[in-house]
Amino acid sequence: MQAANSIGATSLAFDLTVNDDTPPSAFITQPTAGATLSGTKAEFYGGSLDDYATYKAEFYIDDQLAYTDSNCEGHYHLNGAHNLFDTTSLSNGQHALKLVVYDDKNQTGEAVVTVTISN
Repeated sequence: MQAANSIGATSLAFDLTVNDDTPPSAFITQPTAGATLSGTKAEFYGGSLDDYATYKAEFYIDDQLAYTDSNCEGHYHLNGAHNLFDTTSLSNGQHALKLVVYDDKNQTGEAVVTVTISN
């Protein structure tokens, strides 16, 4: 690259590195690992980090898809809003909650927490 002005010209050499697109990462904000949940107004939400953006998240309970939340904000909720996780249909005991996020290249990232249901 060369630049010039009334004083003179100068050159600058540089290397340009283009990194491959990386998959997103997911995180579960609530509930935290080991939490005990009960009732019709529990929380299950989280988000994503990506070099561009994510467009959807899938919520799994014990490896069964429970809900898909679609948006480009990187913040996702089970059933679309806070306090809409109804635990009363789940058996008491430990359950695995998983959040899977998708980026613009359909690459995925996931996070899992184990919680205890006590209704």
